[in-house]
Amino acid sequence: MGIDIHGWVEVSHLDPDRRAEEYAWSGIISLSAVIDCCDEVSQLLFGFSKLAFTGDQLPYVPIAANRGIPLNPSSDVQQELKNIQDHERNFGSGEFLGYTYIDATEIDSIDWRSYGIANLESSDWWLLLRMIRLLRSDHRFTDAGIRIVCWVCW
Repeated sequence: MGIDIHGWVEVSHLDPDRRAEEYAWSGIISLSAVIDCCDEVSQLLFGFSKLAFTGDQLPYVPIAANRGIPLNPSSDVQQELKNIQDHERNFGSGEFLGYTYIDATEIDSIDWRSYGIANLESSDWWLLLRMIRLLRSDHRFTDAGIRIVCWVCW
């Protein structure tokens, strides 16, 4: 059983009090282009792992599991959700699950070692987290909202 992670890193340049507006967010990084497989990082962040989906007990409660899709996803996320609806209409539901999201500031506050993740660099997520940090270091994104919106397919 393979589990593929899908979704987007989204950004919003609007002030925090306006980020709930309908077209506030833009997709900028496709997760499936960067994340090849579920691992302990995806398990901790979202509960995405074979262990979690087979019903086995995880060593912790995932930080951002099953929050659903934000009310105002980017057009990229909306298009993927439409494609999923079309797929499910033709082939049935059950392949796509775990819809959720997490803000970059939440990720920044994670003490990875306290969850037993001592070598974050060995994860596919390391590159994505570095990309997010790089965005935040650029003057155009310093005050931007940045979040990950994702789900899995198996």
